[in-house]
Amino acid sequence: MPKLQVKIGTHRFTVNVDEENKKEMLEAARRVDQEMMRIKEAHKVADGERSAIMAALHIALAVPVAADAATPAADLARLEAALDEALAAAES
Repeated sequence: MPKLQVKIGTHRFTVNVDEENKKEMLEAARRVDQEMMRIKEAHKVADGERSAIMAALHIALAVPVAADAATPAADLARLEAALDEALAAAES
């Protein structure tokens, strides 16, 4: 399986990815990187691991898994607000 190098934050990762999924992997890495930067700036998060986890949660909330495709938008907004509140509390 071909290897692909992606950069997220200050780290480079080598991932195995099929040729037909290469574009999607690069787009996913770009999206995670952008979300991490947005969280770091908006919440003044210095810890890269914390911002990576929060970015993953935010992205997961924004893109429901097929089994959860019927999840109402209000529930997603409520969960995202709870995550933001938890992050703010952890920083103070």
